[in-house]
Amino acid sequence: MAAVRVVFVAALALACDVQVLGTGAVEGRFRVVECRPSGDFPLQDYRWTAGRVSSARFNDTYQILLQEHAVDLEQSDGLVVRIPDVAPLRADGTRPLRVPVGRGGGLANVTLSLFQTCPDRPQLDAASGEIVFEVFRLAARAEDAGRDEALSGTVTATVVGADGRTVAGTIRATFDFEPGARTLSTPL
Repeated sequence: MAAVRVVFVAALALACDVQVLGTGAVEGRFRVVECRPSGDFPLQDYRWTAGRVSSARFNDTYQILLQEHAVDLEQSDGLVVRIPDVAPLRADGTRPLRVPVGRGGGLANVTLSLFQTCPDRPQLDAASGEIVFEVFRLAARAEDAGRDEALSGTVTATVVGADGRTVAGTIRATFDFEPGARTLSTPL
């Protein structure tokens, strides 16, 4: 099921991808069992600066994608943030705006994709954590993407391994960008 979700997220990113100018970075400390043919990714520090920042939106579902390299998601490490309903977040004027992260249906979901670092176990899911938005400005309608929009925030989370239960470690990501205009694409 987790692999299917990564493929769906990658398809969504390609179908509705909006390239943006901005910054992003991911760091963490975690372990991945059976990471690659040569063995485990031992508990260690992990860090990269995003070479690509993009976003996608379908109605009120919003996705932020940070990638280490500006290539296909399956060729790079990346971080996918999926927010299932941005409408209440747009209405909330609280700053910083705190959004819980988890694996439940109504929560924001965060996945660290490790296609470059751990090709045999390329995914760590956030089991708990939060996104803290310093800036959260999105248009009311998806078709107005890129008009006076800006996002800036930090994701902190505890991530679990392939079994969905074993704590692998922690991650922290930062992003600051202005979403660009939505590109025309074929609907999913």
